[in-house]
Amino acid sequence: MSYDSRAVANKILDIADQKCISLTMMQLIKLVYISHGWWLSLSDGQALTSDEVQAWQYGPVYPAVYRSFRHNGSRVIRDRAVAPVTGLKIESDFSDDMVTLMDQVVDSYGQLHAFQLSDMTHQPGTPWETASATGGNYARIWDSSIKEHFDELRQTSTAA
Repeated sequence: MSYDSRAVANKILDIADQKCISLTMMQLIKLVYISHGWWLSLSDGQALTSDEVQAWQYGPVYPAVYRSFRHNGSRVIRDRAVAPVTGLKIESDFSDDMVTLMDQVVDSYGQLHAFQLSDMTHQPGTPWETASATGGNYARIWDSSIKEHFDELRQTSTAA
């Protein structure tokens, strides 16, 4: 089962708040992407998010997350994504494994500056770079490409 990227973003924000870590929109979007990538790799291809991720100028972006938080600009996010009609916070019942993974992503990447996270996604051979090169700005980044990349990262980290 996969989830709305805004619910994933809200969960990451909740986790970051518990750890007294402040996040900007760019950081948040990258953490959603990284969580999705690691989940694809560790769960043998099951998607964490159901939304399309696109190759934007500064890396992978979930348009729905961007639209929900763009009013924050580059400021620290204090609010949560809400459903337009009801105004209620967008939430999901994530499995314990998913929450653990998001917690580990926040621990590992949450203190990095937004541009450090962006640079990580711009490396040669990354899904963002491949999608941008073949489809230009706003090209879809396919889960198969994301999974392959995070599988390689996992193999590299376990070999070290």
